[in-house]
Amino acid sequence: MMMMTLTTQFTRLVVVIFASSITLFAHGNESTKSDERNINLNALIHQHLLLCGYDYICDVSDFPLLKSPAPEGSYNITGVCPNCYCDDECMSRGDCCPDVYFAVPPMACVNTTLLNTTGSSKNLKPKPPSYEIVNSCPSETGSRERNLCEKSYTPQELLTRPPVASPTFPVSYKNRHCAMCNGENDTLNWILDIDCLKFADFNFLSTYQDIIDLARNRKCRMRYSPMDSPVRSCNLTIQPEEQFLIRSCNVSGSWKSFDLSIKLACESTYYLKFHEYKNVFCYICNQPTHMTSDVIDKCNVTGMWYPNDAGLERACLYHLTSQNTLPFKNIFCYLCNRIANDNETFYDVVTNITEDMVEKRIHTEYMYRIQTGLLRPGYLAYTYTTIHQSTAQNTNIINPPNLQASSDKGIIVRKRHTELNVTNLVYKQFAVRPFDQFCDKMIVPLQYVLVFFTSCSCYPSCLFRWGEICCLDFAFIYPASCLNVYVEQPNNEIEDDRGILVTDGCWKNRGHPIIRSRCESHHQPDIISFLPLIEKFGNTYYKSFDCFLCNENVDDIFPTETIETIATAGDYFLSDIDILCNKSLDFGHLVSFMDLINLSRYIHCSVLFNMNRGDEPFKHTAPYVKCIDRSKFTGTCNVTGNWPEYDPDVAWACENATGNILPVYNNFKNFYCYLCNPENVVTDVISTCNETGQWLKYNINHDKACHLFPRIYSYQIYKNIFCELCNSASFPNISANILDDAGDQGAGGATIEPPPFDNTFRSIFSVTEYDDILPEVDGGRCRKHQLYDYRKVGYCERLLIARRVELLRCLL
Repeated sequence: MMMMTLTTQFTRLVVVIFASSITLFAHGNESTKSDERNINLNALIHQHLLLCGYDYICDVSDFPLLKSPAPEGSYNITGVCPNCYCDDECMSRGDCCPDVYFAVPPMACVNTTLLNTTGSSKNLKPKPPSYEIVNSCPSETGSRERNLCEKSYTPQELLTRPPVASPTFPVSYKNRHCAMCNGENDTLNWILDIDCLKFADFNFLSTYQDIIDLARNRKCRMRYSPMDSPVRSCNLTIQPEEQFLIRSCNVSGSWKSFDLSIKLACESTYYLKFHEYKNVFCYICNQPTHMTSDVIDKCNVTGMWYPNDAGLERACLYHLTSQNTLPFKNIFCYLCNRIANDNETFYDVVTNITEDMVEKRIHTEYMYRIQTGLLRPGYLAYTYTTIHQSTAQNTNIINPPNLQASSDKGIIVRKRHTELNVTNLVYKQFAVRPFDQFCDKMIVPLQYVLVFFTSCSCYPSCLFRWGEICCLDFAFIYPASCLNVYVEQPNNEIEDDRGILVTDGCWKNRGHPIIRSRCESHHQPDIISFLPLIEKFGNTYYKSFDCFLCNENVDDIFPTETIETIATAGDYFLSDIDILCNKSLDFGHLVSFMDLINLSRYIHCSVLFNMNRGDEPFKHTAPYVKCIDRSKFTGTCNVTGNWPEYDPDVAWACENATGNILPVYNNFKNFYCYLCNPENVVTDVISTCNETGQWLKYNINHDKACHLFPRIYSYQIYKNIFCELCNSASFPNISANILDDAGDQGAGGATIEPPPFDNTFRSIFSVTEYDDILPEVDGGRCRKHQLYDYRKVGYCERLLIARRVELLRCLL
């Protein structure tokens, strides 16, 4: 490579010569003229002030009408408007504040290439072909001067008319005539770069035409370069990564009041992206959809503003309304309804929001992923203090009814609007499957148990961990239900009924009554009652933070220190949120996370809980506790038409209990669907012992159980299994008979297959049910620490009583 320098009276030529060859390529043209001179700068900056505030204006003294009233402090809140600067280099960086940018004459994107015959060669270093420069004169300029500035020139004429830079302002001009008609007489010439693919010597050429001819022959690129002048490069063609940017006004169709200055500023060369808009003025003239026309026109309506700033309050009241800051009157009313200089987007929860746009066939989709952090203690303190104060004044507050209670009918639990008799359900199953799958040692007398298991759990983890199984009574008593992952699903293109198993109540009636009421309510006024979460260490899922609190047994809501400590300890993961919209979701002037959710619903976006933190939006692959689909099994009562006696408890268990709570039984959704779908109608069944005369050895417990436990209509011939046991010479089949459904493991990962048998319930039972007055069998009887083995006549199997009671010989 060889470099030569030639200096003329007009410019300095830098000639760079390469040895190679390539096809010819025509040079580009400059952009069209701008009419930005019609911009009313005072009106433009006033609209910008109402949206962004004083911290996005470089020198407010240039605009006397905007100087007062002003806040006493600085409020440069991230995300309210695009960051802009006021230094000498902002023009070359392209991030000047609008009062600086529009104070200079209007610019256009101009191609400064004179000649390019290098084709698409990759041997030359790529350089910007176009720059933002002034290429027009004011309207009062004479026609001759205007023509010299704005006309098109040939390549040889351009050699004597280089672009020029102002020595005092960060602006350049197409040529010295454009500078002069804009009041700039003392200017600096740009330099001319010449890059060639073949050796060229420009030192001894006598005319400008000779220079052009040699450049064409030697396959050269001739272009003007600003060197150190503060000027920004630009593109006359839209780049792929910018294809979704909105570059003109009223694309949304919602701009209510036309403003020529805003329109011209939007369509100008001012390029400082704001969300999906080319600049903030394109955002102003494409007003987003808001939920309500009610305008918040005063400070601290939210109760979250501190510290006080009298100047900010005056600015809120004094300045006009901006349609782009709704629901707040203007930026100042927005600022005085949130924590001062808080760079978190929302005052109720820490979030990180990413946006993406996807071009579809007929529209653009806007996808938002909201990654959540911790709840913010200040908001929790304010919310629960407000609740405490309102309930203290209202003496008519009614405590929520208990989720669980005992009566002469047994254990009763409340499932939303249904009272469920757990004892009845346990007896119904035990009458056919006499397994020891209970947490409550009093629910079924121990002497009636025929089959023992050692892995039945009485803790919530059995519902939310793979491999654990819940005791039957616990599965019904613990407050859990399916929560649809879709908060809002208006888009018919998305077909998804995924559910997450969550704790939706306060186990054992724990917690303060107000927290219990909020946990169990379907009313979700705030993020505390709306957003589900996962307790880190137990992997237990909760419908809301209220449900998490009451199950942590928080028994007071004021003072709020305990609640704040739990919130900031970080022992939980809040659900992320995915939002998919057919229009832009404008959240820049919303102060709470719930405002964002409500706006998403209002403009008919799809809103989805994402409990699989870290997944791509709407593409969830990590395991989570999803609700098991049992649709391919019989899941309603009396499909056979042979169920003679309706039982509301059995019907609820069959039709409403999630597959996570009850496993599949044969071809039925669960065991209770089997109970309420008898195969045949049987009127006469054997309901007392030894009607057949085949009972070989009398057992008082079997005799009692035959009478005690109910008739099961799906159990043919005999009233229940105990009646069969005391009428048979052989032991009946009482295997679990549970199908292992491979379909329960979907793309979302392994699902929890809950009961029927759970964790060490046996250790909870005492053996005092073996009363000393029980009659002897064949001259002997089992002692308290023994269990009768019905398979070995007169043989007592020794039980090992330890921390966990385990049978030495399994009776299966």
